[in-house]
This record gives sequence, C-alpha cells and structure tokens, in this order.
Amino acid sequence: MADETAEPSRHHGGTPASGGEAAPGRDSSGEGSAPNAAGTDAVGEPTSHEGIPGDEVGAPEDAGAADDHDGASGDDYNDEEPYPYEAGETRGWHFARLAFHPVTLSYGTIAAFAVFSILTVIASPVAGAIGAAATLVLTYVVVFVIAGRRATEDFYSSYAEERGLARRLGGALPSATPLLRKGDRRGAVQIMTGELPGGLTGTLGLYTCESDTRDGDGEPDVDYFDYTVVLSDLPETAAKARGLHCERRSGFRVPGSEDPAAKGRRLELGDEAFERAFEIFFDPRDDERWLRGLFSPDFVAWLTATAPPGLAFELVAGSLNVNVEDHLDSVEELDELCEAAAVVAERLREAART
Repeated sequence: MADETAEPSRHHGGTPASGGEAAPGRDSSGEGSAPNAAGTDAVGEPTSHEGIPGDEVGAPEDAGAADDHDGASGDDYNDEEPYPYEAGETRGWHFARLAFHPVTLSYGTIAAFAVFSILTVIASPVAGAIGAAATLVLTYVVVFVIAGRRATEDFYSSYAEERGLARRLGGALPSATPLLRKGDRRGAVQIMTGELPGGLTGTLGLYTCESDTRDGDGEPDVDYFDYTVVLSDLPETAAKARGLHCERRSGFRVPGSEDPAAKGRRLELGDEAFERAFEIFFDPRDDERWLRGLFSPDFVAWLTATAPPGLAFELVAGSLNVNVEDHLDSVEELDELCEAAAVVAERLREAART
C-alpha cells in the first residue's frame, strides 16, 4: 500500500513565535516498535552527543513491506502533501492516498469477497455480509495506522531538514545524567543533532525508559516513561557542578528515582512560587554559595514564569540534560524546548565564569 514515489519536500518555514539491556518497545515514530533494535543499553556509551548509535535516516521499518506493493506515480494524485507543523498533521493526506490506491481497493475487495463466500457457505448470507463488512473496516484501520506512522515520520524528517539537523531514527543516548540511567531499559527515537533552535549545539531526542513492575493481580507489567530531552556538553561548568538537579515537583516518577541519598543535598532558595514548581538537589562537594548565585532572581523568575511548563534540567560533570515529560510533537513545542535549553546553558556558562 505504501508509495515508493518520491514525495514533495516538506518545510516548516520560519520558527514560530514563540541500566537495562534492551531499549523500550516503541517504533521510530515513538508509537510502536523498539527504537534501539539492537537492544543496546545506554550505559557504557560515550558521553559525546555526536556519536549516538542508531539507524541512519531512511524509511521507517514498518513501511518497508507495504512499499513493495506501491507502484503508483505521484501523477495519480492531484493534492500536494501539506507542510506538517505537528506530528499527524499529514495523516489525512496519506490516508486518502492509501485508501484509494488500487492495491488497497483490490486487496480489500478480494478479502471481503472471500470472507463473504466462506461465511455464507458455513453459516448464512447475513453472517457473510457482516464478515465482509468487518474485513473492509479492518483493512482501513490498518491503512489509518500506516498513514499515522508516515505522518509522524513526515513531521520529524521535515523538522530536522528545515533546521539543518542530522537525524537518526533511533538508538541509545549517553548515560551522562541520572535521567538517562533510570529504568530497566531505555532508548530514544528521532534523535537530531546539530545547532538547535536558540543556538545551542547539542542533541534533541524523544527518550523513553521502561520499568518492570506488576499489575494489581501480581502479573508482570511494564511502565513506560516518555521525555523529550535536549543534551549538550558544557565542559566549562564541570569544575563548578559535579551534580546539579533542578527537578519538577509535579509529574510521574520512575520507580527508584526517589532515593534521597542519590539526589544529594537539597537547596532551598526561599522563593515560594519557585519552590512550588521546582526542587533543587546538588552534590555535597559543590559550592553551595556558587549555586545560590547561579539561581539569580532573574533566572528564578524566568524558570517560574517563562520557561516551558514542566521544564527540568540536570548538570553532571559538564553534561547538560534539559527535559520535559512526554514526546513533543509540534514545531512550536520543540522549538520552545530547544530555546529554553539555550537559556539554561547560557546562564550556566555565565555563572561558571564567576
């Protein structure tokens, strides 16, 4: 059902105003198969954000089989593919192309007729008609899912291309900060590296960690925790902050992440609004006075009132991880996170010079 024909290039235009052994069971779009197909854990990977392992940019694996059957040329369709500003925005465009493709129509019709014939013989014509209808519905459910995956791929591919970022479909992120070491398994998809919006050089990725747990009946279960992360190296800060964690107070917590000893000492600034939203922990070997200077009134006000909701950051031996929960899927959200990471990085560099 898929189309091998090269599709129109997609651009967003300008920026809107604005340790385990296997990776999580999600696909390269963040919706379904393992992003780290080799099952490589993030632990032990190099800390450079330029060398993240993973597949090179290409067609999603789930589309490969379908592409073998799609020989239609772009001339068969009159509508030009729209520019995606959100993941899923081109789902309807892909669905229309696939739903009315001759292969879909012929396979769906043949399958429906076969089901109708079999059920009519072994049951009744009514059963045959119901079975045929169900077969057609199932066919278009599959088409809808494929269209959604292609739309997601359109979005992240276009986003990376428009911003001049190198992109990998999936792989492991370096285990440089505590968030990147949490869970029993972890991995990332849509890993983009280069000069990010806001001017910070680093890596943007959709990160997931898994934790093995048990459900209410005591059966084995898995919890998934999704984040969008911006990673960058700030070597000039390494001597100032061995471990600094500015965490959101709300949101989910990965099991095992609440160990007070692992977090270090708590830093309280005395700002009520800030401390309702954030909590700060630091390595006891670090200079508390320097840390208090880092969180200047202007920086605290920015974090409290201007930064993207749910923003958090970690700085460990020069490795910066700025993150929010969930996989962001719009141009505005991704740009906003990258720009916020640039603000955090600049403040850390400025404080490191003092």
